[in-house]
Amino acid sequence: MSEYKGIIPNGANSMNKNAEGTSTIDAVRSRCSRVALRAARFLQSVRTPEKMVKGLVPILQALPLVDSGGIYLLSDDRRTFRLMEHWGLSPTFIRKVQAFDVDSEWGKALYTGSPITSRKPLLSDDIQSTQLRQREKMETFCNIPIREKKRVLGSVNVSAHQDVPFKLYRLIEKTMQSIGPQMANALARIENQMEIENQRKNLLAIFRSLPEMLVVADRQGTILYANPAMGRVIGCGASALKGRTIETLHPPEKQAEATRIKKEVYSGSMSRFTLPLIREDGRWMPAEVSVAQGIWDGKPSLFAAIRDLSERVRLEQVLRESEENFRALVQNARNGVVVLTCAERPPQFANQRTAEMLQCSPRALLRRPVSSWLHPSIPGTLEKTLADAMAGRTVTPDSEALIGLPSGGTVPVELTYTRTQWKGSPALLVDIHDVSWRRRLQRQVVNSVTWERENIARVLHDGIAQQVAGTAYLSKALEKALRTRHLKEAEQAKQVSASLMECQQQIRTLSRALLPDVQGHMVTNLERLAQSVQTFFGIRCIMEGLETIADINGARAGHIFYIIQEAVMNAVRHGKPTFVRVTVSSIANGQTKVSIADNGSGFVPEDVHKDSFGLHLLRYRAERLGGTVHIHAQEGQGSEITCTFLGGGE
Repeated sequence: MSEYKGIIPNGANSMNKNAEGTSTIDAVRSRCSRVALRAARFLQSVRTPEKMVKGLVPILQALPLVDSGGIYLLSDDRRTFRLMEHWGLSPTFIRKVQAFDVDSEWGKALYTGSPITSRKPLLSDDIQSTQLRQREKMETFCNIPIREKKRVLGSVNVSAHQDVPFKLYRLIEKTMQSIGPQMANALARIENQMEIENQRKNLLAIFRSLPEMLVVADRQGTILYANPAMGRVIGCGASALKGRTIETLHPPEKQAEATRIKKEVYSGSMSRFTLPLIREDGRWMPAEVSVAQGIWDGKPSLFAAIRDLSERVRLEQVLRESEENFRALVQNARNGVVVLTCAERPPQFANQRTAEMLQCSPRALLRRPVSSWLHPSIPGTLEKTLADAMAGRTVTPDSEALIGLPSGGTVPVELTYTRTQWKGSPALLVDIHDVSWRRRLQRQVVNSVTWERENIARVLHDGIAQQVAGTAYLSKALEKALRTRHLKEAEQAKQVSASLMECQQQIRTLSRALLPDVQGHMVTNLERLAQSVQTFFGIRCIMEGLETIADINGARAGHIFYIIQEAVMNAVRHGKPTFVRVTVSSIANGQTKVSIADNGSGFVPEDVHKDSFGLHLLRYRAERLGGTVHIHAQEGQGSEITCTFLGGGE
């Protein structure tokens, strides 16, 4: 036992051989236990793989009987075992075993942990030592893989260049087998800690680069971290904020509310709130705070992302002022103004003037759909126009309608549409212009035109026509006188008399066209109109379906006649057609449709709507009938004017 004397406790030399053997085993076991305990304590706190390797070597050197060893770790590419630390090996041998490929014999042994036990004669070229080269000894080798679950991270081995009894070797082997998993756990923990630290560094880099303010506080409200943006906005630097409570970020008047909100946030009942911050110079800053709970340095913490609302508050103030100015302007406007999102629903907004037009209160107005405003005699074309305008389809920028009043009367209005936005949704801004004064003026113009027609017709019929008739009778008398004398001038006098009679007939036809008996014989007058167009202009005029309106009389008959006459004469004067077709028909809902179409040169409706006096008169007369006028025309392809009205009385 002399060669194991170094590991035998003091006083063991007095024991017998068996006692000495037992004492040796106990001593080896005791030292192995101390080594395992030191290794376990060390591996629990080590921070890096390098420190683990360097700190573990002196611990392993304390193992009994072993005189050399090494620690290998698998490289990042998992293809090579590299020797990280060693002891008891010559420099030459170290250079030889600096790295092993995993597919090599030694690499496979390191990867699998074999050979666990190796007893072989120690050859002189394994260890560069003169003394060992002179004699032959046995080497005991123990190799333990460092495994984390099924993943091999490295290998640790020790060697004894002497013949170690099996019982003593088993103690060393068990010690190494207990250290191997602990090394694996330490490496895995270090790897996780390094990953967490890298993530923490990346997270801090992101926090520092964020333009938004960010604060991390513990459950007591103490600030653990504030990013640079927070320090810039507050005006004291991010480091100065660390250690302060989050309540101090808010004005004194709001700190009690901040404490209440903090409790609600930690209870999970609140994740976003608006509360002003206070800068170092005492100025308030409106802010929106979004919060979330998390872990910071292993402690439950509160993460708060803070957004400066100063610009939004300023814009909201500008918007409020703009809306107030707009509302004041609209409320005092001379025209009615409404905002619609749907023709079948009440308006979103209506000014006072609109309520005055409809003779109701503004509150009652906002409960009535737009379609209920219209007079029952108006067809449903306005709803379609509104729907087309809301959908973005092209419509005539303005239209005319009749608004029904609670008293039973009507108000003629002109509607102008503008697409807009209302609370983030598409809407239609409708300007309602009362055109009663225009209707009165149109009525006066129509009366004036009618009076002028009547005056001209009377002058033609009672004056010029009578003079032409008298001259024709004189010509007839002259013809007889010349014929009794057998003069050849009698034939010329006959031609003059015939020409004067024809002229008299044309004057009478013209006077009847200017002043027809529209209230009693409308169909007859329309047929005469067609004949006059054929006679005076050489244009074929076709009348179809006149029996539909044969029973209409009174003022309605006059309006219908003048609508047809105005449309026909417009086509003749401006379109240069070869024919004009007038079609009268009955359609749904008791309505009558009158269509005047031609094959002339056509026109662009938008170019003449504003300036055409005749078209204004057409609309006026159609509205007097409780109807509407629609114009369909395209340049070079003729035109069609359609008037739709109810068949009842005016």
